[in-house]
Amino acid sequence: NVHFCETFNGLMTYQSSNLNVKNSIFDRGTLSSFYYGMSICNGNNIRIENNEIKKYSIGVKIEYVYQGLEFYNNHLHNNTNFGIYSIHSGYYNYPGNPNKIINNRIIDNYYGLYSYTNSGVYYGRFLQFEDNLVKSNSYAGIYCSSNCQDWTVENNTFDGDSSDTDYGWYGGSNIHRTKFGNNTFTGHEDYDFRFQSCSCTGTNAIKFFYNTYSTISVSGSTQIDIYNELNVKTVEEDSDPFSNVDIEIKDSSKTYYETAHWGGSDAL
Repeated sequence: NVHFCETFNGLMTYQSSNLNVKNSIFDRGTLSSFYYGMSICNGNNIRIENNEIKKYSIGVKIEYVYQGLEFYNNHLHNNTNFGIYSIHSGYYNYPGNPNKIINNRIIDNYYGLYSYTNSGVYYGRFLQFEDNLVKSNSYAGIYCSSNCQDWTVENNTFDGDSSDTDYGWYGGSNIHRTKFGNNTFTGHEDYDFRFQSCSCTGTNAIKFFYNTYSTISVSGSTQIDIYNELNVKTVEEDSDPFSNVDIEIKDSSKTYYETAHWGGSDAL
């Protein structure tokens, strides 16, 4: 319940863990010189919830936050460069305690979320980006420069607002094992998705589940596996309707799923 107004920077923290920032307003007001609304550096298990952050260069900078960030229900808008700027955050040792950006409104920034790391496979890992409205961010809703690995991007709305935004998602190199599910992309000037030199094939492939989009650009070594669920209903009058049921799913080139009857080991 704090109002940060007419400030060059709003809140700056370093090595703060178990921090809660809630129900506050970060507004640079009419200042002509300004930088970020909030800077969180070298902290873990931080909760940022129900805040409004507006009109800075960077709305929120998240730097070396290895695990446990809960960024919920915030409104970031009209920041001239980044709504959220994530640097070297999400560490490979913490898959069970990922950083989470959930149910936010990220609107009218230049980049909605910009993620950067130059540290190979160690940083940029395990982000959950879910249930967000990402709208009218001039260049990209999400821009990953490289190494956004093991992300889950689900149930988001990416609205380019009738060509106000160039890209919904723009990904650079090494976007390994990232899952996109139930996202809706509309109204982007160039592409809804752009994957640039992803280098993600085989077990590192990207996964798509039930996304709605109209344009995609893929270059370099990029593999996208597109999945659909298959619902199988069995009708039988006894107490065990799955008794003596076996399934095989295949096409002319490959077997995708088979239970023991067909020589496979998949569960029913």
